[in-house]
Amino acid sequence: MQSLYWLCFVLGGTFVALSAFGGLDGVEFDAEIDTDIELRAPTPHDPSQSSFKTISSKVRFAINVLTSFRFWTASSGFFGLTGLLLSWLYPSFGAWLVFTIALLMGVLLGTAIASTLVALHIRQVDSLVRSTDLAGLMGVVELPFDAHSRGKIRVDVRGTLVDFVARTDEQGQVFEQGDRVLVVGAENNRLWVVSAD
Repeated sequence: MQSLYWLCFVLGGTFVALSAFGGLDGVEFDAEIDTDIELRAPTPHDPSQSSFKTISSKVRFAINVLTSFRFWTASSGFFGLTGLLLSWLYPSFGAWLVFTIALLMGVLLGTAIASTLVALHIRQVDSLVRSTDLAGLMGVVELPFDAHSRGKIRVDVRGTLVDFVARTDEQGQVFEQGDRVLVVGAENNRLWVVSAD
């Protein structure tokens, strides 16, 4: 058993160490499986159809974790490490008990590491600013305007100050530089605003 633990520890530990310290930073071994597993065919008016989509995405996520290279390398590395440590620290444990504990630790830690990395890989950073992101935000007038002219406002969007062309429907309201406005909508690259008061 010791040779199996050493083999798994050396092989798995090498890949884990290379990944952790950036040696395999640009190399991608994982291949995501894009499967849709349906447990039953939902009818068009089935209210539980969304629950099947959720189950399907969870099954797809689990398959991506279990088929990832990171899962197998982390699992084997921690399996080997746990087996070696238990054999050395607790020689009174039987070989099968050490093997079982090492296997459980390898699978649990490999799953935790791989699922974290797969979840981070799936998560995409979206820097696109949509009109729905702007409604409800406060802005500051940069160029004065009223209901018959357009101006410019500066809005803090996700931590970045962005200038937009602004219009208003408020009759008799003149927005001067420095006034605070509330964005109520967006249309054709223009923001529609009202007074923040």
